[in-house]
Amino acid sequence: MIEQSNPIELTSSNNGEFHLKGDLNRDTVMKCWQQQKRDIQSCKESGASLNVDFAEIKQVDTAGLAWVMELTKNCKSANVQLQLLNLPEGLIKLANLSNVTSILSIQ
Repeated sequence: MIEQSNPIELTSSNNGEFHLKGDLNRDTVMKCWQQQKRDIQSCKESGASLNVDFAEIKQVDTAGLAWVMELTKNCKSANVQLQLLNLPEGLIKLANLSNVTSILSIQ
């Protein structure tokens, strides 16, 4: 039996806070891709950093890792400082296995 993903909920505020809740995986990540350009542009215009809080992420897969890598790249290109907060253990493990911890500034 295939387990259903928990839908991703995105909440962003005017001060560059971006909260994720649910599963960040191949079934849900497209919603994040659509939102990130708007959030990066908003932070660039206001001079704010983009703070992404993963505290309520339940599950993450390689598609979620790919989104975080793209977000990191796009923030760097736009000269927007990115803070990845409360990274889930699963994302850290995937980053270690993929040897991308230095790209994502994960310890």
